[in-house]
Amino acid sequence: MAVAAAARAASAIFPLKEVKPGLQGECHTVFSGTKVEAFRFEVMGVAKDFAGPGRDIIWCRMKSDPTGQMVVAGGMSGSPCFIEGRNMGALAYGWYFNKEPVFGVQPIESMLEVFQFKDNERKGASWGLSANRRAHPDPGSMGRPAEWTVSSIEKFSPLKTLPGFARPSLMMPREAAAQMFPLPLEISGLHPLAADRVMQIWKEAGFLPQMAASGGSTKNADAADLRPGSPLTGVIAQGDLNFAATGTLTWRDGDRILAFGHPFLGVGAVNIPCGKAEIVGVVSSYERSFKMSNKGSVVGTLTQDRLSAVGGVIGLIPRMTPLTVNIRWRGTQRSFALEFCDNKFFTPVIYPTALLQFLANVMERSEESTLRLKSEIQLQGLPSLRFEDVFAGERFSWVFETVMQPAMQLMQLYQNDFGEPSIRRISVDIEILPVMHLATLEEMTVDLPEAHPGDTVRIRAVFQPWHGKRMRREYEIKLPEEVKSGEVEVILADARKADLLMGAGGWASSSDHYPSTSPAPQNLEQLISLLNRRHPNDTLHLILQRKSEGLEVQDRRLPALPESVRKLLVSDQNTNRPASVPDAILSRTQVDFGSVVHGSRSVKVRIK
Repeated sequence: MAVAAAARAASAIFPLKEVKPGLQGECHTVFSGTKVEAFRFEVMGVAKDFAGPGRDIIWCRMKSDPTGQMVVAGGMSGSPCFIEGRNMGALAYGWYFNKEPVFGVQPIESMLEVFQFKDNERKGASWGLSANRRAHPDPGSMGRPAEWTVSSIEKFSPLKTLPGFARPSLMMPREAAAQMFPLPLEISGLHPLAADRVMQIWKEAGFLPQMAASGGSTKNADAADLRPGSPLTGVIAQGDLNFAATGTLTWRDGDRILAFGHPFLGVGAVNIPCGKAEIVGVVSSYERSFKMSNKGSVVGTLTQDRLSAVGGVIGLIPRMTPLTVNIRWRGTQRSFALEFCDNKFFTPVIYPTALLQFLANVMERSEESTLRLKSEIQLQGLPSLRFEDVFAGERFSWVFETVMQPAMQLMQLYQNDFGEPSIRRISVDIEILPVMHLATLEEMTVDLPEAHPGDTVRIRAVFQPWHGKRMRREYEIKLPEEVKSGEVEVILADARKADLLMGAGGWASSSDHYPSTSPAPQNLEQLISLLNRRHPNDTLHLILQRKSEGLEVQDRRLPALPESVRKLLVSDQNTNRPASVPDAILSRTQVDFGSVVHGSRSVKVRIK
């Protein structure tokens, strides 16, 4: 009981103003298992304004190491540094390829500033939380990350860091200068067939992933032994696939905690589960040494994610978002599940990672397959985001591109100017056929190169199926009775080309591609409706299009304006001159093809 009480009591602080070169102290951390050990250090000096005006750090040199390696490793972030038994701050900064065991300490005064925040506002020094509170609060009640917009964000790539956001501290530094130590991102439960691709996704997104065992996931576990120097894990996802980033606990006062000595994601108010961990060992590396660890039980919540530290509460267990995947394959069905922390940094990457992992567990090394994927993302207070499509390929590598498609749709939802969506749950159903249903459109002709309004034009198309004889199909498209004389274009398009022309599915990057019936979305509901209109890959589309004399006015396409109105709108006296509409869609017909089809062709027809 005395040990538990000591673990929960905050230690006295050693203020920055008393720090001088030559002072000796001890840094507490775990090198193996859960036992907190100490290594000696010496203060080298204070770097003034290192992390901004008034934000100093303390440079120190390791003088001993229980492992004999004399390395400062990733995962030590947050290890408390004591002088004369008082907490000076947390180990937090270092270099890649450093020859000397030198590290930077975040002063404890800077870390304690985290307690002045409530949600995303800086208030008093108290959070107003009971030290013995035990609850499962709604995530919104604990604050959400700060609002963000797409205005400064480039087109999303799941293999690139999202520009416009602060770099998370567990992301790999790109420069040789002193940086915050990255938190190792442990991924467990990976299938060997998916491992290389999954690591590629996270590495190219800028993170420092490593394989790990799954560990436990029991909630409301005993945290009495969690004390400064103990490993502390931010739990990103757990279940049939696990993601966690481990650092070290710096400070504890009752159920209030501080850790890491630098940001986790750097997004302000957060709602990230945190848990205990077990250290497997320290890996010494010429590039960057790091701790290997196993995730332990969830014991609380990280609620603040600031420049100097993360803050949280032991006993507050947040709701995580469930993701379930059901896969039918060769007459059997397998179900997989995980729960994750819904976050704009992680959700778009966790989603395709989970799909790839679970498909690898079912498909193994199948040669040729056709895959039908349906998903529903239920959103808080909004219509569901739905995805349905068919894909085909040989060997497992093609599945990687497949799972990126629903991830792109989800990322387009995140990249909006209207608000931050909150996901309630994700459900995915996948059916796999052990044959490859795929064809390519190779030729297209029409029987009437000249026609009259109201005529029916017959289209002849030639397709090359996968491992089969060429096949011919005929389609018909009726010219509108009111079509004017001149040239029109008859297009036979696959789903992706049709999405681009019709502005469906959200794949068009410019409002120039939205037809008159689909103005640019003005709110989240309209954006979701647009994203849900994506056409599946087993459809063909007969599109009649002509050069337009219309204009785009206030995000609405007006393709058939009277000449007098058009001249008025484009006159030099109009200071808000609208853009021209290059093409007008006269008609569109969708045809179910019966297999995945790729390719598009077009033919001009003159209207008499």
